[in-house]
Amino acid sequence: MKSIAKLIAVCFLSCLAAGCRIQVSTTEGGSVVAVSGTYSCVFPESCAAIDVSDTSFDETFVAIPAAGYRFEGWQRRDGGLCGGSRSQCALSTAGFAGNSALLSILSSDQTFFLDAEFVLDEQPSSLAASEGLWVGTTDRNQTLLIIVLADGTYYLFYSFAGVPDEIQGVIQGNSITEGSTFTSSDARDFELATDGFISAEISAQVTPQQLFEGSIAYNDGSKVDFLASYNSDYEIVPSLGLLQGDYSGIVVFDEGEAATDLRFNANGTVSGSALGCQFSGTVSTRPIGSVYDFSLRFGGSPCPDANQTFEGLLYFDIRTGALLAVLPNRMRTDGYFFLVN
Repeated sequence: MKSIAKLIAVCFLSCLAAGCRIQVSTTEGGSVVAVSGTYSCVFPESCAAIDVSDTSFDETFVAIPAAGYRFEGWQRRDGGLCGGSRSQCALSTAGFAGNSALLSILSSDQTFFLDAEFVLDEQPSSLAASEGLWVGTTDRNQTLLIIVLADGTYYLFYSFAGVPDEIQGVIQGNSITEGSTFTSSDARDFELATDGFISAEISAQVTPQQLFEGSIAYNDGSKVDFLASYNSDYEIVPSLGLLQGDYSGIVVFDEGEAATDLRFNANGTVSGSALGCQFSGTVSTRPIGSVYDFSLRFGGSPCPDANQTFEGLLYFDIRTGALLAVLPNRMRTDGYFFLVN
């Protein structure tokens, strides 16, 4: 690992010393995105070169395989960056300010390469039939994001009708998948603008890593039909490094909503505040996916749930930088919902 890291550092140092342009490319079966959301490259599109002209460049690139493919690694080649590595590729010019030797040649036009190689995955998937990340719509014109974990726990985020980027609520519960049939008898729908929850049952038919089609039957007799497709972003290798940084968004709880700040550290610790309430906790990776176990402990007054700990799930969208976290209380009657766009 040390030799690979050293090779990456030396290669990028050469890039900096030349004042470079970074050409990103990808083979069939995947895409490359920057964690910041400022850049993406999807086969077979022609991927634009990225100019590096000053010491403020700081990007982390992630290779995302399509369904049925796997990321083989960043290609080794003359002028290649992160060659041989299968992890995300972090490139930064920070720390070179004040070095006249480097600054004097940053205006040249040498090109270096960041090439992602994907291959067909001939290994059978180890995912359960319904496990994964699913994206779709309802018959009420709502956008859905469904996360089903290996143990059957699931989180179904839904938008306002006709407003795909604004979350209206989340349904949480436990499920059983037998063959191609998904069922859940303890679904609870938490609409973020209201207190409490509505009970429901969910039934669906699943084509593994393809389609998830079913209905949500509420206790009041109403029903919502939905259709979702599998999203291979679930298979991205998780990393605490991808989450590291400061975020601002809102937190929704039984007393309303408030602006919140969150800080994720490389060691998995988390800290934050909202309305004068301080909280801290941990985030940890799961076996696969940009899905993380999330735990927060709230401080004393003025925190609404002073000195209590809540546990749940955090989802990070590598393509947009959006972060969603659900922390239900132990009785699943309420909880905390963090939304960062």
